[in-house]
Amino acid sequence: SKTQLELDASIVRQDIATIDGLDATRYHAAATWDQQWDADTSARFNLRGAILDARLKPESLRQGGVEAVLAQTLGFAHSFGSLAYTRTHGAAPIGLFGKTRDDNRIDLGAGLVSRRTWSGFAPLARLTLTRSWSNIVLYDFKRVRLDIGVTRGFFGFAGASSRAARARNTSC
Repeated sequence: SKTQLELDASIVRQDIATIDGLDATRYHAAATWDQQWDADTSARFNLRGAILDARLKPESLRQGGVEAVLAQTLGFAHSFGSLAYTRTHGAAPIGLFGKTRDDNRIDLGAGLVSRRTWSGFAPLARLTLTRSWSNIVLYDFKRVRLDIGVTRGFFGFAGASSRAARARNTSC
């Protein structure tokens, strides 16, 4: 059994040349815990937060999220399932809607990444179901997404979980 804890933080200054109101500072922090139970099974738990502090306050956001990924190596592929929850709060009312953004979002996903690679790339298929509840109609939605593509094979210590999580390409 192997365990790894990864802590990550960043601060980025965003300067939009054509729209000064979108100039912002982005803050991000995350803690990720990987656990490999055996050669074929692993899990990942992620806790993350982000702040977008824009010059125009209606563009500013506060966001927090949590995600769990379970991965299992099969004979022909690495399989993974994930469940994520994200909470988003706006900093000020959006003029068009007359209210401050307030969202809750759940993502449920599953996929397969081929164990066979071609020049380091592996085919992948991923299905994601998303439900976002928001007080602003633009952010209130249901989505079913099917991704078919290729991913670069990364072979970290956490085995299938690391590859599956990277294939999900999740970010806050």
